[in-house]
Amino acid sequence: MEYSIQKIIKYMDKLLQLTRTNNIKLTIAVYPWPYQVFDEDLNSLHVKIWKEWCRKNNVNFINYFPDFITKGLANKEKIKIVKKYYIPYDVHFNKQGNKLLAKKFLDKYLSR
Repeated sequence: MEYSIQKIIKYMDKLLQLTRTNNIKLTIAVYPWPYQVFDEDLNSLHVKIWKEWCRKNNVNFINYFPDFITKGLANKEKIKIVKKYYIPYDVHFNKQGNKLLAKKFLDKYLSR
């Protein structure tokens, strides 16, 4: 797995170089997959890797994990969250999920 992470970071470094060369601001956002909602995985490997990479490279970072994960919920409540925000049997968001993502994104960037 360490090799995979290094490879992903290498390509993100290249993307960062491309965006900076072309004067494009980069933002990295991470969001949980449904199983992470059930696992209450607020500090996942993805959060750790990209938060640190963004800090080191002075890149904006948005962590959507807390918007979908609440520690200590009953499974019944977690199922409601997944049904409300995700496409059934998929890791992608439905209309409601995309609205939540967009609102947080726009709130962050319109307040600048």
